Amino acid sequence: MAEKRSSFTGKLGFVLATAGSAVGLGNIWRFPYLAAQHGGGIFLLVYLVLALTFGFALMCAEIAIGRKTGLSAIGAYKKLDKRFSFLGLLTSLVPIIILPYYSVIGGWIIKYLVQFVSGGMAQAATDGFFDNFISGPTEPIGWFLLYLGATTIVVLSGVEKGVEKVSKFMMPILVVLILAIALYTIFAMDGAVFPKVWLWSNFTDIFERAPMAQYMLNSIIIAGGSTAIAMICGIPAAYALARMKFKGQTAFLGFIIVSQMFAPVVLLIGIYKVMQLMGLTNSLLGLIFINAAFNQAFTIWLLRGTFMSISAEMEQAATIDGCNRVQAMMRVLLPVAAPGIVTTLIFIFINAWNEYTVALCLISTDTLKPLTVGINIFNGYNIIEWQYLFAASIFAIVPVVILFMSIEKNLTSGLTAGGVKG
Repeated sequence: MAEKRSSFTGKLGFVLATAGSAVGLGNIWRFPYLAAQHGGGIFLLVYLVLALTFGFALMCAEIAIGRKTGLSAIGAYKKLDKRFSFLGLLTSLVPIIILPYYSVIGGWIIKYLVQFVSGGMAQAATDGFFDNFISGPTEPIGWFLLYLGATTIVVLSGVEKGVEKVSKFMMPILVVLILAIALYTIFAMDGAVFPKVWLWSNFTDIFERAPMAQYMLNSIIIAGGSTAIAMICGIPAAYALARMKFKGQTAFLGFIIVSQMFAPVVLLIGIYKVMQLMGLTNSLLGLIFINAAFNQAFTIWLLRGTFMSISAEMEQAATIDGCNRVQAMMRVLLPVAAPGIVTTLIFIFINAWNEYTVALCLISTDTLKPLTVGINIFNGYNIIEWQYLFAASIFAIVPVVILFMSIEKNLTSGLTAGGVKG
């Protein structure tokens, strides 16, 4: 007779237990510290990318394996394929390794909780309290064993009466705690989120401290030039892929799709050497060519989908009326495909406007820098002028926002048209 294994009684218990395994006090204590120490926003961006790719994929895989086999980690991988049974051992070994670490931290938390409840909050906030506590020979071990014992009881109680029941009680407390800290940070701490004094003069001071007008003009020239080149070259190529049949068409389309996987930063050394040989390392023209080249594949891919979503019979009717292929495309196809064309144009312009890495490496003359690179003048070695950096960032963001607002009606229809057929 097969052993009856305990399970969750509902979706809520499962979700809370899963969240509890990934979210804890480390999000309040350790994560903000690491984010501030390793780049702030960029650290958070990398974390989110990894969480939404590797983290989400691994979570779904583990859940799927568990639901299919209904066994422990060791037994589940063995049942799927005996060759991969060692993976079950590894997945079980990792929690064993990290258990002592979390048990120590959990013991500290219980200590501080008892100290708070007993009225010793002021004493716990002193500088030497924690050092005196962990340096003791026996007290930290006692709290460690207490936490370990509580964890053991929860696990031995099973899924329904142990893990699920505790998760339903503890996770709401954690959510309330996080919200309380967030609200305190926003409203109770002076200057934490909102500045004490609003100095609108920062928006005028940046034009005196740096050639902001020239930076913006350079960005407009680079983004506008690269957009024009990408559209001029991309429209005929997309039309050929959508309406014509020729040898190597599939291979060419595959090359276009694969080329979108490579960011300019991957080919930065090669780009610099080529631009150096062409004498374009310190010029706006070099940046225009590079941005146009790296946006070309996206242009062709999106416009091809747009053209394929439009019936070819309209062009055939125009041909019957006396138009040649070029005239039919210009007078019939392009006006109908206007939403997709406008959407593609805006995306290319924004990509070129926001480009940073290549411009940083190729441009050394201050008056030739685009806005994304030029505003680094307020990011010095010894001090960061946050007020000027924020004001300059507003000027970098506003054109993009205005651009999106102006084509909002065409944006959805353009993206939909470009993704109907492939």
